[in-house]
Amino acid sequence: MIKEGDIIFLTKRSIKPKYRIFVSYMIALLTKQPGEKIKDVKVHSSIIYSNGGVLSVRDMDKNGDMHYTIGKYKQLYGDRLEVKAHCYKPSLDTLKKFNSSCRDFKVKYDYKNTFLYQVIRRLFGIFINDPTRYKRMCAEDAQRQFNLIEGIFYNPEKTNPNELYHVISHWKTVEL
Repeated sequence: MIKEGDIIFLTKRSIKPKYRIFVSYMIALLTKQPGEKIKDVKVHSSIIYSNGGVLSVRDMDKNGDMHYTIGKYKQLYGDRLEVKAHCYKPSLDTLKKFNSSCRDFKVKYDYKNTFLYQVIRRLFGIFINDPTRYKRMCAEDAQRQFNLIEGIFYNPEKTNPNELYHVISHWKTVEL
């Protein structure tokens, strides 16, 4: 069963001559683990929260943080989705703060991290981005928001979606 704080992942799109699909392919190519198939690479991540009692997805895209109901998100991305469920038991007060932050805290998408710093990190093994609170890529946002429930992620600004997936691969996979 899906709950607040679960993290949702998208695999790459099929190869078609469209800009977003090309970007998805490049992210997959740059972030895949040794021996991992391109089609299995997680290229995007988001976090599930409760918006007035309705489970919703806090998603980072070109416009910054966006909010979708679970149903709408499933309609948009279909079989590309995989949800990893956490096992923590946060208090009601903690969930209230988490849900409020997911709903109300505004940030912009960090394109330089995605398309420049992650490439440099992959090619040279160094990370040069300055951590920032108001600009994030998707995996960083999911981790920073989840840390409001349980502070388990360190250096989230250095993590891409595929790395985050492998860090929490032991979490149970649940149906959307």
